[in-house]
Amino acid sequence: MNARTTNNLLLHLKVQWKKYLTKKEVRKIIRVCNIDAHEISEIKSIQIVNNKELTSKVHVKTRNKEGKIKENIILISFRLGPPTWEQFIRTTYRSGSNAGIRIIIYEGNVSCIGELVDNNNNCDLKTYLIEAKGLIQRIFEGKASQIIYIYENGPVLNDHPAEPLPSMRQVQELEFWTCYYLPAWNEPFDKPMGLHDNHEKWDKVYKDLSLPVIWNDDGLHLNLTGDPNSELIKLIWENKLGAIKKEYPEAKIKLMEAPGTPYGISIRISDLPMNSLIKMGPKKKNHYAEFIRDAEHSFMHFIDNILIDLKNMGKFIK
Repeated sequence: MNARTTNNLLLHLKVQWKKYLTKKEVRKIIRVCNIDAHEISEIKSIQIVNNKELTSKVHVKTRNKEGKIKENIILISFRLGPPTWEQFIRTTYRSGSNAGIRIIIYEGNVSCIGELVDNNNNCDLKTYLIEAKGLIQRIFEGKASQIIYIYENGPVLNDHPAEPLPSMRQVQELEFWTCYYLPAWNEPFDKPMGLHDNHEKWDKVYKDLSLPVIWNDDGLHLNLTGDPNSELIKLIWENKLGAIKKEYPEAKIKLMEAPGTPYGISIRISDLPMNSLIKMGPKKKNHYAEFIRDAEHSFMHFIDNILIDLKNMGKFIK
């Protein structure tokens, strides 16, 4: 399906949505989600987000935990194909930021978006993920009443307090590490990398050292870290700083201390801020993911040689 065909399809879908996404159909979606809605007051703002996605805001009256009825907004996001991180981000932080309930409807296979939806619900941000079987064909046929909705993920009822919601920036960074960095290493990514932990847990480890890659708004850093007051870090800094500067002549190199106790060496190999990276398209993100992978390969070999040289110099390494 080319771009023109897809755009024409979505324009047609928008017209059909206005015709067939009636209060009756919205009630069906709400009923599948077990949402306690008493009245649908208005369906409005059906918008084409891009050439594969439509959103609609539905004004309803719902019952809260205390049993009180209040005005609420349900954001319904529909996508041709599998749900994406961009769709999730828009639904959670942008077009759906003022919605009380979010519903993501999709056609196709679901990826790790289910984990993100579950996390939203653990953060008391009601979000539903629904697979729509044959949605396009049935809208074209004018048979919206026959749409089959399959409930996938919904709010998790927990007794513990709601967790803090990750910021949009955190989720955008997670998308890069999960969807671009891991595939560059041919690693599976069925779950969001770093959603419940720091992606640095994937560090490569040598001796008592780890080699975390840090990309923040100061740039991309290859780090070599150890325990506080690490003897091995001291040996490398005192004996191999010249070799590091020769290997990375354009890099900004510094000894990491906390507080006053050396524990690592940081080598900034790029000053491109993460804030710029997360705004790039898939092609450039793939390029930088492969750039990191190659840089890590080289860095690991370099550290191997550093440790061998120190051993040959008679320096004690555990």
